[in-house]
Amino acid sequence: GHYENLKNQSVEVPEWGEDGNPLVIFYDPPTLHRRQKIERRAKGQEGLKMALVVFECAKDADGQRMFKPTDTASLNRLQTAVDPAVVARIAVTILNITDSSDLGN
Repeated sequence: GHYENLKNQSVEVPEWGEDGNPLVIFYDPPTLHRRQKIERRAKGQEGLKMALVVFECAKDADGQRMFKPTDTASLNRLQTAVDPAVVARIAVTILNITDSSDLGN
């Protein structure tokens, strides 16, 4: 269905790339259930919410999570040690639902 067409999107992150190539983060837009889980965990803290979206949703080219659920050090780094504008841009991209005309319906 429609949600299947939304899966496996990607966002390029030049700031996190290597050798002049951007890092490509793959993601499936979070379901309402996953969004609620993120909102509950963030407890109204916008920065934590953005970090959690990236932490929970980012995947590599093989579809594996970039961050293991137990990797609290990386979650902490996303909040404290990287450019918050980059984290926010990735999170907003992940949370935005693509225009349905782009989905081949």
